[in-house]
Amino acid sequence: RVLISHIAGLSINPSANDTDTLLFAPTVPSTLEWARAEYGFASGKAVCGWEKIGGRVKFYAEIPEGINAKFTYGDIEKALGIGKNELII
Repeated sequence: RVLISHIAGLSINPSANDTDTLLFAPTVPSTLEWARAEYGFASGKAVCGWEKIGGRVKFYAEIPEGINAKFTYGDIEKALGIGKNELII
């Protein structure tokens, strides 16, 4: 559970009022090179993860139809769209 919600950063229904809401808020420890988690909604599978690439971190998420999703990392906060999302920091 810690790997999914803390390291990979995938939280379902984080405010406890909407089961069709996803928060992708990963932690990137220096000791790991990547993390990935997935969750099956009625409308499809959500996948969230990150990987280190040459001193940077690539964050990616695939969001199914009907799911409201948000990404947060440090001071960055961004709504995620349906389908594939990618951000390199």
